[in-house]
Amino acid sequence: MEKLLIAVALTLVSSNCLASDETGKYEQGDCIMASDTNYSWFGEFAKVEAYSRIKGFAGPQYILYFPTYKANAVVFGPEIEDHTIKVGKNYCQG
Repeated sequence: MEKLLIAVALTLVSSNCLASDETGKYEQGDCIMASDTNYSWFGEFAKVEAYSRIKGFAGPQYILYFPTYKANAVVFGPEIEDHTIKVGKNYCQG
């Protein structure tokens, strides 16, 4: 019985680790545009390169590539999801 409890506990811990895989609103390759006029890149386009944890930052972050805009930053927190919209990938060609 004790072995069964240990096996069940390990299974739950393992599946919890898999289930806690953090995902954002946007995926790698998505093209987004700032829809908030307070953003310095309002009306500009950015390609999502990744959404992952970065050492030195709290939680997962978006790494963006700006094909036509000279950005001061390329790492953004998940709060950009509330201030951006997804657009066609053709806008991020360049």
